[in-house]
Amino acid sequence: MIVEIFGPQGVGKTTFARALAAELQNQHQNVDLVLSYRPAERLPTDSRKHPISAPTAAVAIRLVRPVVELLTMTFHPLAYRNDLSTAASLLKVLPPKNFLSSVRLSQYILRLSHSWHMASNSSHITLFDQAFIQAVCSLVLSHPSADETLIARALDIIPKPDLLIQLDASPDILAARLHNRQRFQGPVERMLEVDPATNSEEHPLFEYLLGLLRKRGQPVTCINSSDPGSLDDAVRETAEQIKMVLRPPYQTSHALWGNLSSEGLPHV
Repeated sequence: MIVEIFGPQGVGKTTFARALAAELQNQHQNVDLVLSYRPAERLPTDSRKHPISAPTAAVAIRLVRPVVELLTMTFHPLAYRNDLSTAASLLKVLPPKNFLSSVRLSQYILRLSHSWHMASNSSHITLFDQAFIQAVCSLVLSHPSADETLIARALDIIPKPDLLIQLDASPDILAARLHNRQRFQGPVERMLEVDPATNSEEHPLFEYLLGLLRKRGQPVTCINSSDPGSLDDAVRETAEQIKMVLRPPYQTSHALWGNLSSEGLPHV
């Protein structure tokens, strides 16, 4: 079973995914957690002892890892042929406005496609804190003339999860969270984030995508992340929703945790 979460930057996708995975684990479900990270989120627990070197190392990993993974795919084209097809099809429909965006997005979609393929062949519950809907949003923001027809074609290309969850919060709350996040980021980390002008376009775009998904008959579970108390209730309710659709191969007695570094994709 594949669960995909999407929503604007700062809405709490990773936090919700971790909480949902922990709830499912407590209920003796087998869970793979596929996460996108920022350097500050990857710091070791003792990073306070090395306040400068730890963030620097994390940023270096963020820059180098995508290159290493892309080289791996290059030298094993047969293993990634389906993933290459998905990335090529999406970029053909919504080509980014510049070469750098094209490289970053194609590289991320390749790795995402590969992880999705592995999840689709797994008996585990796999939670993606961001996946193909998020990728489509990034492509739309990078495409100078995206319209409903092109976006609909992109939605036709991407695989469908078993459960799709949209997290949302008011623009004011999102802006405050992003401002607070930037306080703990260094200059290099900020360069790797989406620029503020793009951030302001995210909220209406996700509302637009939600409308398109519903228009196409795709069920979406909508959760507001503004209130921590109600968010805890949403985690429990979502876990119950997942249990209702589970079938025997998914139900096992232990949890397995995995992750995917998705720094190549702008956090939209």
